[in-house]
This record gives sequence, structure tokens and C-alpha cells, in this order.
Amino acid sequence: MKGSIDRADDTANLSASQMAALVRASHLLNSSLELPATLAQTVRLASEAVAAEASSVILQDDESGELNFYLATGESEDTLTGYRMNRGEGVAGWVVQSGEPVCVEDVRSDSRFNAKVDQASGFVTRSLLCVPLKLHGKTLGALEACNKRDHDAFGEDDRAFFLALANLVAVAIDHAQLYTRLSQAHRKLQELDEMKTSFIAIASHELRTPLVSLKGYTDIMLMSPVSEEHRRFLGVMKKQVDRLTRLSYDLTNMGQLDDRQVKLTRTLFPLQDVVDEVARESSGFLELRRQELSSQLPPALPRCNGDRPRVYTVLSNLLLNAIRFTPDGGKIAIDAELSGTGQLAVSVSDTGIGIPREELDNIFQKCYQIGDYRHHTSGTVEFKSGGLGLGLAIARGLVEAHGGRLAVRSEVGKGSRFTFTLPAEQA
Repeated sequence: MKGSIDRADDTANLSASQMAALVRASHLLNSSLELPATLAQTVRLASEAVAAEASSVILQDDESGELNFYLATGESEDTLTGYRMNRGEGVAGWVVQSGEPVCVEDVRSDSRFNAKVDQASGFVTRSLLCVPLKLHGKTLGALEACNKRDHDAFGEDDRAFFLALANLVAVAIDHAQLYTRLSQAHRKLQELDEMKTSFIAIASHELRTPLVSLKGYTDIMLMSPVSEEHRRFLGVMKKQVDRLTRLSYDLTNMGQLDDRQVKLTRTLFPLQDVVDEVARESSGFLELRRQELSSQLPPALPRCNGDRPRVYTVLSNLLLNAIRFTPDGGKIAIDAELSGTGQLAVSVSDTGIGIPREELDNIFQKCYQIGDYRHHTSGTVEFKSGGLGLGLAIARGLVEAHGGRLAVRSEVGKGSRFTFTLPAEQA
């Protein structure tokens, strides 16, 4: 005798033991995203709750449509687990394709039954209860029970229990598959990040040697008697070599920050000295852009307790960023004060174009550029120009290596203010 079962989930027909098993299964499936172990315990609970000799979870491959015995319990679980059937094959294949549950009291009288499964596993199937695993209108597979003990037929309470359990199992499978996909994506991103870090380290190292040679020979040629035209050409070469040298240092700094290999050599030094050095090195850029820089700090400011070259890099990157994004004739200021926590709070502010609110959390990411990358313009300090998008990421990383914090306040059309903290000399 064979027949299909109504899809209505009438849990009112469940016995007390089946209700308890359903609650226990819910707890198991929600306790861990490690699906095989929790699902195995759940399927064993299912077998006991309907007094079946064996149970299995059968999943459909999204691409091929093949049915895979993902997990089985009973005498043949070792041989049955991993067994595959073609799309639509067997009672389970019919259930997956139709989305309807089915009860087969005697498999020998049902043409849908696939005897090859018994031949492969050595198990003898007499009766079947099979329900679809459905979620969001999609059928993931089927939940199946075989052979009611004492040769009884699976009843309405068994059907209701399996349908209710199938809902829980489908959700658990979906969550576990999503977790697996996210984990794989995360691992892939980690691998790509490691490859990128390795490339940055190698590229910066390989750039350094030829740049040193180019800079040396260019300086020697500039000191030799040459025509004005050649001197102009050499000046352009020197400018571009200096630009590449700064880029190689940026790559080195970024690589060290990624590998957490930044080693600070702390000394006590007046912050005003570093500000003056940065302002002096940037004076040509400021003059080119006709921008005004004010950089006089309070005379009573305590000395900074940090790595002087690293602090120079932070301040230089922030000033270059301000020059780039402030229109010609704009104003830039560097100021500092002693914060309430005893740290030096250093700020670089400008009257530039400002940063949209939705971009404030992104600008410190490596290689991030506001706007369409296809509109990127390369340059040192030309208006709205940019390099590799490493300057702010390096600045934040070096500040955090000192135990400080770099933050920004900005308003579109009015300008930006970057503030970072550094350790101060203790009185």
C-alpha cells in the first residue's frame, strides 16, 4: 500500500515524547554551526521519536541536481553516507522534485522506490517516511525514515513530527551553508591580503636600490656643467625620482604595519622642530598652490615622547593630504595642545573641499580613493590628486603604534580637521 501525505503540519497529534524530541532537536541545531555533529544527533533523535530502524538526510546539489546522502543512521550508515543518486531518482528524488511529503507502507509495491540504494548499503527497506527540506520556497533535500519497528506503518503523528523537524533542519542547513560560504570567503580575503602584503614588501625593496642609484647620478649630473635645457630636464628627473622614493617609503611603512613589524625608537624631542621640518619640506608645494600655512605651536608645550621620523611621516602625510584637497589660495594650519589625558593632541586643519559624512569611516582604509577610481588623477600636490591611497592608512597605523588615536572632523565645502594624539614627556 502506498500514498502521499497531506502537507499540513498538525503538531497537535504529536505525543509527549515526540514534542520533547522536537524541543531537544531545536536546542541541538541552534547550539552550533558545526552541522555534521549536531545533525547526526538530531537524526538519531528523529529515528527514536518515530521508532524507525534508520533515518537519513539527503541533500540536492544545486548545480547537478544529484541527491547526496549527507548523513545516515542505522546499520548501514557507514556505507550509505555519501551515496549519490541522480536527479529525481527514488522516493527521495520524487519528494525533492514535487516538494510533497510521502509515506510508503510497502516499498515493493511503489515504482518510485530505488532498490539500488539497498543493494549498495546492504540494508533492507520495507517502509518509508520522506518529507522535503524546504526553506524560502526552495527545496534543499529530504528527511527520510525507514522501517517502522514491529512492522507497523508510519502514522499521522510520525508525519507531523517529521514535517516539524524538517523545518528546523532546513534552517540549520541553510545557516551552516551560509557560514561555510562566509568562512571560505574570509579565508580567501586573508590569503589575498597576505599576498598583497608580500608583494608590497618585495616591490618596495626592489624599488629602493635603483632609486638610490638614479638619485645619486642625477645629483652628480646637476653639479656638473650642463646647459640650462639639460639642467631643466635633470630637475624633472630628480623630482620624479624623489616622488618614487616617497612611494617606496610608503610601501615599506604599509608593509611593516600590515605585518605588525613597526619598531619605534622613542626619544624626547620638541614637536615644533618636526612641524618646522615638515613645513620647510612642503614650502615649495605650498608656494605652487599659493596656500598659506600657519604652524606656530604654544611655547610651553611639553616634548613629544615618540619615534621622531615616524611622527614626521604622520605629519607630512596629513599636510600633503591637506594641500591636495584645499583649493589654490586656501589656508592650512598645524596646531597642538596638551590634552586632559596628558597626551599631545596635534591637528592639521584646512579650508578645503571637505569629506562627505558617509566616507569618513572609509578614508583610512588602504588604497581607498573617494569617488570613481577611473577619474583618479596622479600627482604630488595637484588639486584633488592622489597616489596609492596609503597616506592616511599609514598615518593612522603609525599613530596607533605610538598608542595614540587619529580622528577626523569634516564638513563638505568648509574643510577638514585631522587630530592625532601622541605621548608627551612626563613632568
